[in-house]
Amino acid sequence: MTMNQLIRMTAALTFAGLSMGAFAQAKNFEGMNATASIGYQSATTKLTDLNIVGLTVSDGSPAGAAVNLGLEYIASINDQYTLGLGVDTNLLASNSGGIDVTRNGVIEQRGKTKVSNSYSLFVSPGIAVNNETLIYSKLGYVQMTTKTDFDQGDLPSSALTGYSLGLGFKQLMGKNTFLFGEFNYISLQSKDGAGGGATYKTSGSAMNGAVGIGYKF
Repeated sequence: MTMNQLIRMTAALTFAGLSMGAFAQAKNFEGMNATASIGYQSATTKLTDLNIVGLTVSDGSPAGAAVNLGLEYIASINDQYTLGLGVDTNLLASNSGGIDVTRNGVIEQRGKTKVSNSYSLFVSPGIAVNNETLIYSKLGYVQMTTKTDFDQGDLPSSALTGYSLGLGFKQLMGKNTFLFGEFNYISLQSKDGAGGGATYKTSGSAMNGAVGIGYKF
């Protein structure tokens, strides 16, 4: 056997071993899992395109703690890659953020806004970097409710939908338990609304981060 042949065989065996090892890494994360996490969410809410000339509403900044529950199924698809499909929800409503109603530059009244009832359906492609660590991204469809109250009356709740983009990691602590952390950005699409004698558009965005624990069935 020549040196070149030995090098080729060694390289082939090494590649095969790495491939088998990588696949075994991905298989470590396969299956149904349930998660619970705590974190923080900061949102921005907007009321725009009011039909009353000269009337504007400042952006609201509701924020607060997040308590999240989730379910996800992860499959290993090839080598070290995984693909997950799941759903999660934030159980807590945000704290209220203050807003001002201004007519021609003069504040007429004040109000407050908050977000609640957040749900997400997501897919999560991931890559196993070793036997215990998975890095993943999240692309989700989100629904979130905004509620705005003014000194002189309240607006109806608005259920907004949009998308989320996220990045996170999972760290196995045993065969069935893992720790995880993630960060998500949420963009909420504009929706027509009416109340208080005016028509308007409601939209918004949010950012959240959380750390938690999961159990793999």
